[in-house]
Amino acid sequence: MNVKRNRMRTRVTNILQVINSITQLKIGLCLLAVIILLALFAPFLAPHDPFSLNEELLAPPGSQYLLGTDGLGRDVFSELLYGARTSIFIGVVAAAISGVLGTLIGGLSGFYRGRLDSVLSEFVNVFLMLPTALDVVTQGQILKEIMQLEERLNITRIMITHDMSVVATTCKKVAVMYAGNLLEFGLVKDIIAGPEHPYTKGLLQSIPALKGERGELKGIAGSLPDLSKSPSGCIFADRCPSRKPTCETEIPIHRTLADGRMVACHIAGS
Repeated sequence: MNVKRNRMRTRVTNILQVINSITQLKIGLCLLAVIILLALFAPFLAPHDPFSLNEELLAPPGSQYLLGTDGLGRDVFSELLYGARTSIFIGVVAAAISGVLGTLIGGLSGFYRGRLDSVLSEFVNVFLMLPTALDVVTQGQILKEIMQLEERLNITRIMITHDMSVVATTCKKVAVMYAGNLLEFGLVKDIIAGPEHPYTKGLLQSIPALKGERGELKGIAGSLPDLSKSPSGCIFADRCPSRKPTCETEIPIHRTLADGRMVACHIAGS
């Protein structure tokens, strides 16, 4: 028993010596202790109910509201205290659950000689896919709400995105830009069906097709140009797979094609 006690004392002493030798660690532990204490005693330290609304919206910091109020009139300092309390509670519960599950799964995996690992890995892969699926669903809901607002309020919407699938489903016109230059502009249905500029073609070729033949996805080779230097020709010439000598020496002007779209390219429409 004495030997075990001596070993425990030695370990505690070593840990304290390590903590005492690292200044950053001491500061971090002190801050963590302060945050934990504030969170534990939040109901007694909070001067106001963080969930109650009042008429003093966006009030500045003062004697009544230490950090002011938010857009709904709630005391910001009280919200921070209760927010820290909730965060620590979630962290402790999550750590406890992971510890119990980890011990249980580790014991079962060892008992079944690792045969359980392959099943668990596939189970984990399913959960890893959920955030991506939720992102897509959330994006769709947000876009739907934006379009409903546009129609209800009769306003104009401008979207800046690299996602051509979003453009195809939510926009009427599209302006394709590269390095600050307008390369192609027209109706979405025309540009999606038959892009004229090589950069627009590259963007559309990088999107997987949901209908028809599914070919290999292609990226756009090369990297963005140095914007601190004025180009002698087309801004996309270094990455263009269809470039001609003229593309490197002459800056293309905007031309209007037969379908009404505007494009800045020497080879477009040919």
